[in-house]
Amino acid sequence: MEPAYYYHDYPVCPNCKEPVITGAPLLIEDDGTFRCSSCDAFFSPAVHLPENEGVHEFLTKNLKEPPSEELPLIWPIKNNVIEKSYLSWLPNISEGKYLITWPWRNIRFLPVLICECLRVKGDAKIVVIGEINTGESKNELGFPDPFSALGSLQYIEDMSKMDSGDLRNLRRLLKIDRKNVFKKKKKIHYRIKDSKNRHTTEISVYRPEMTIRKCINRILKYYKNLYGMNAVRSITQKDGKGGKKIKTVNDEGIIAIIIEEREEWTGKKLSFPVSDLFQVMLNYDDLTRFKDHFKYDCITDVRDTYTSDSSVVFISQTMEPENLFSIVEEFNPDVVFFTDSDYFVNESLFNGRRWQKFREFIRSTEHAVLMFSLRPDSRHLYRDLKDSFTWHTWDCIPILDILTGDEDHSRPSPFSSSFSEISVPEINAEVEYIHLKEIDRIEEISEKILKIDNSKNVRLYLKYLPQTPLNLRGPHHYSNGGWVIDNILNQILDTPIFDEVKSTFEEVYSISSDPQRNPLLKSMKEIIEAELSGDDRKSIFIALKSSRETKSLKKTFEMNEENPDVLDAVDICTWNDLPTHHDEGPSVVIATSYPPIGYSMNDTAIEKFYFIGGSTAIEKIKSIVNNRITEQITKPLHIPSRNERAPELLFEITEKIHVPETVKEDILEFERSIESGSHSQILNSYGRTSKKRARTIRAGTECVLVINEMNSGMFIPSHRILFFKDETADRIEHIRAGDKPENLQERTLLLDEHGFYTSFKVLFTRFMIEIAPTLKIKSSYYTWNGFGELVDDSYEWLRNIRNAMNKIRDTRGWNENRAKDYLSEYLVEYDLNARNPDYIRDHWLSDPEIIVTSQGHVPVFEVEHPRAISDVEKIYRALDELSPEMRLDDEKARRSYIASRTLQKLRRKFLTDKKQSLAPRYRRFHEELWKEINYVLKRSDKFKIKQARIVKVKIDSPSMKILQDYERYII
Repeated sequence: MEPAYYYHDYPVCPNCKEPVITGAPLLIEDDGTFRCSSCDAFFSPAVHLPENEGVHEFLTKNLKEPPSEELPLIWPIKNNVIEKSYLSWLPNISEGKYLITWPWRNIRFLPVLICECLRVKGDAKIVVIGEINTGESKNELGFPDPFSALGSLQYIEDMSKMDSGDLRNLRRLLKIDRKNVFKKKKKIHYRIKDSKNRHTTEISVYRPEMTIRKCINRILKYYKNLYGMNAVRSITQKDGKGGKKIKTVNDEGIIAIIIEEREEWTGKKLSFPVSDLFQVMLNYDDLTRFKDHFKYDCITDVRDTYTSDSSVVFISQTMEPENLFSIVEEFNPDVVFFTDSDYFVNESLFNGRRWQKFREFIRSTEHAVLMFSLRPDSRHLYRDLKDSFTWHTWDCIPILDILTGDEDHSRPSPFSSSFSEISVPEINAEVEYIHLKEIDRIEEISEKILKIDNSKNVRLYLKYLPQTPLNLRGPHHYSNGGWVIDNILNQILDTPIFDEVKSTFEEVYSISSDPQRNPLLKSMKEIIEAELSGDDRKSIFIALKSSRETKSLKKTFEMNEENPDVLDAVDICTWNDLPTHHDEGPSVVIATSYPPIGYSMNDTAIEKFYFIGGSTAIEKIKSIVNNRITEQITKPLHIPSRNERAPELLFEITEKIHVPETVKEDILEFERSIESGSHSQILNSYGRTSKKRARTIRAGTECVLVINEMNSGMFIPSHRILFFKDETADRIEHIRAGDKPENLQERTLLLDEHGFYTSFKVLFTRFMIEIAPTLKIKSSYYTWNGFGELVDDSYEWLRNIRNAMNKIRDTRGWNENRAKDYLSEYLVEYDLNARNPDYIRDHWLSDPEIIVTSQGHVPVFEVEHPRAISDVEKIYRALDELSPEMRLDDEKARRSYIASRTLQKLRRKFLTDKKQSLAPRYRRFHEELWKEINYVLKRSDKFKIKQARIVKVKIDSPSMKILQDYERYII
């Protein structure tokens, strides 16, 4: 049976498509009209069909029950190819357990999937376990959960009866445009001309409670606060009949305001697919509403579990686990969906009851079970159950790369997701592969040796030989398990290939000469010299697999390297140690092996990777890098065999992915090591949202020392603003550490996996960049298309100061500290509110925290904005005089200042105010943010402050990091 054609009439704004895009709700007016909280469009929930005798006659002739004067706005559901694959596959599946790593934040197509299963198997019973929204407002409609959405779902099983000629006739007879859907309203329209910046902005607002006089007063107050008391030059008020009244406020002002009241259409354009509505009209007799054919219910309380004759039962995942799984077994479903199985698996971190009951259910049940995993940082927790289910790994880079490269005909809706909503992160760093033909000879001769002697010691020695940059003889040579090159030669001494082997090693490594050589080491040195000649400030890392090899290579460099600059620039470490070695400066990595599984090349500030080796090694490394195999913890790639159950699309896609057998063996070895616990360090460090460098509190500086009940300490700069979760409410408080240190006592700091303080400010910024990439934010006459754009503009002034500092350092040959001192003194001369150069140096020029997002690496600075907009203007003028090539001007300064103020205001409202106090279009983000905060609170280490006092440090001291030996830093 072919899948049906699906439609829905859940209210969606026909102007901007909210609440689908950002979740901004639709407000319900008293007359039943909807008002979009995002674009302010007013629209009817139905299309008004014009009184047209031809239309009426046509519909009566073709339909048994033609629509009346109004037809609900019926939207087509255009599912993406992954969703379609399950619509075809699942109705024919009666058993099995499947873990689906889902690329989107929710399972929008679930109502369609449920309906399709019931259409094919009319007597099937389905249970859905997930989040059920029971607090929906009667006055607004947000994005629906699957239970709420089902009531709007409709379908047509057969569209073959539709005649193309009928469709053309209907289009000719019936014209539908915005007049059939949108409403007109009186709006206050104002135009603001900024003569100083040569900028004009026009805004129309619908505010029934706002008179023109109130609107004028609000605008005056805003610009007086922004630019000063004399900012506004004139106010022109139009009466709508051609007359106008001009009032001059200040001849020297820069702002001219023109304001009037107009009646206008509230929707700019009709973004509704009218052609699909015509198809529905022609098949109106066959349009079936889900709820008219199938009974469904939800259970959120153990006191209300009656579900007689229901085909589908939704159960709240927050119920007590014993009750929840008891209800499932009593209902005896054919299929069970977990819309967020991570919710249960996350409790494995502390062996919680939900995890225990979930694990017991998965291992014992005979129902078909589909578990959707939405959080990459929870994927490794399923390893304990891996023998109980089949992986469907859609949320991994190689699969998404293939799918997003194809044409996408899906449309975002309450019932479907689109690939346009997914950001597939590219590798930030440049990658260069250097092929050495000499190593090809070693790979080839190794194969010949193994045909004669395949013993374990020989096999291991030859396996890592093409990766080592060490000499094969002499001090600090390459060995493996105690075996050296002479052991290998002795093993084949009396064989026909001995002379060929010895000759090859002699020509490639000069094993009998002095000095010996290694083509890998030679290539490394050539790269180092080339990189340093281009920028002698670069940090260069050689990443090896073995810590023993790193020690030997360091000794080799110390003995043979004549250039001291090379010794200073090069750091030799293992791959696993690399994240703690490099800082945020320009850096490159040179390696002869691929990164270990757990190391993300996307989650790095390294500019370039060089991989050196023979053909076999380079092919393997390319496969691992291109397919992101190293991200196996968070976004695993499972290539199903044909005897596993999965949608056909998954087989087709994974057959296009080339992964060498040796790589597959490494993945299996890694998975076994996870089960044994030997990779706990990598697992604990997954989910790093930021790159932190241990900042320093300089010797002689006063700061705040906080101590916990375990007598561990932490030094906090006195100016630092700390964020704390209110113990009794979803509210974040902030306190300046040095104001009253005693106020910090009994409060709890969050720590990351390295013992650093984790800021709610950073968490807020990272999460909002991810969840609100398309949110339009307006302030003054500026608009930001997405939260990431707002953050970028807000910190532009600080980035420009740092850029200027770097230019001073480079052009004058100074070190960073001297450049900071000079620039701080220079800026103070421009009559800023910040009059202390030490403040500018320690705050404005301090290193930012780098957060890793799907949009790239984003710096989050401690300071957000100076005291006044005039400060930023003066800073930009000062920097422009210092470096004219930066091309800074007052307009850029103002945009950055307004962005930083807007960001600060938004963050405070999200973290300190209740959801209902926010503008409706922000409420879903508030709800999602607090889910994330509570999730982080559950998983994070804590530092409860028992003592807090002002101290002075006698030596440079780590800042914001937990210390066991804090006393040695105190005077």
